[in-house]
Amino acid sequence: MPERTPPVARDPKLLEVIHGVQAVAHAALAALERLNYGVLLLGPDGELRHANRRAEEIARRTRAYSAAGSGRLQFAAAALSTKLHKAVQAAAQGGTARELAGTPLRLRGITGSEVHAFVLPVPAGPQPIENAVVAMMFVADPECPLPNFPAKLRQIYHLSPTEAQLAEALVNGRSLKQFAVERGTSLNTVRTQLRSLAAKVGAKRQVDVVRCILTGPAVLDL
Repeated sequence: MPERTPPVARDPKLLEVIHGVQAVAHAALAALERLNYGVLLLGPDGELRHANRRAEEIARRTRAYSAAGSGRLQFAAAALSTKLHKAVQAAAQGGTARELAGTPLRLRGITGSEVHAFVLPVPAGPQPIENAVVAMMFVADPECPLPNFPAKLRQIYHLSPTEAQLAEALVNGRSLKQFAVERGTSLNTVRTQLRSLAAKVGAKRQVDVVRCILTGPAVLDL
């Protein structure tokens, strides 16, 4: 008896939609790999559906979280694991406005390294689906600087080497005075460099320089 072709395979319009969804999903996962912070996609019970390369690197280095055994994301501290799973369940069930605003977490790995995390709900579709992603967890390692950051700043904003180094210092929380001492130059000279840096970044104040850089393309893994 000849094999029957599944109805889906005979519907070109449905196949086109499926291929389109697959293409968007592939592009979205590729975009996650370009981020310099970790992103973990979680199911309704805290199951790890996907982790980008950065999230895996942070997990290996700090051992602050893992998904061994059951596949559920777990933290080194059991109390924080409970808090995470409550946040994920709230996201899966709709939760309150406060719960859906996101849950900040400060994790500490068994190596002593601290990891900053933030759990955010994923908007639900019109129909619940199996293996759904209901929450995202963003993770960052404060002790690990962004790779090739000054070079990226120079390329994107056309900064001089000194301006790029000043921008990196400000992003890392150093003051103009500290930068002047490190460079062996005067504070007035650094202030002049800051004005030039701000003009190139498109900002007016020092705090705006930092904000523009941290929300711009320089934080991507280009």
